[in-house]
Amino acid sequence: MRAVWLREFGGPEVLVPGTAPDPAPGPGQVLVDVAHANITFVETMFRASGFGPFGAELPVIPGNGVGGTITALGAGADPALAGRVVVTATGPGDTGQDAARRALTRG
Repeated sequence: MRAVWLREFGGPEVLVPGTAPDPAPGPGQVLVDVAHANITFVETMFRASGFGPFGAELPVIPGNGVGGTITALGAGADPALAGRVVVTATGPGDTGQDAARRALTRG
């Protein structure tokens, strides 16, 4: 899948387009085909200095929320969720939202 990687801290030019392995939904999770990814001042602060609530180590795919369509279900996920359009924050310390697909736990 397509992804935007942060491999070093600095200005916007350190964000590098690339690829990442396609995620698969685990038990109770859904897979979202991401149409829109959220970047806020928190990601900007982290990208510039490494300071922020992420607790992530480089390299990382930054972001904290996505919007898209549920395209696959993990074991035990509600079948009624398939095909739904969703917008969600992904949780504290969770990164990887500037990617084409995202596995999420319903919460």
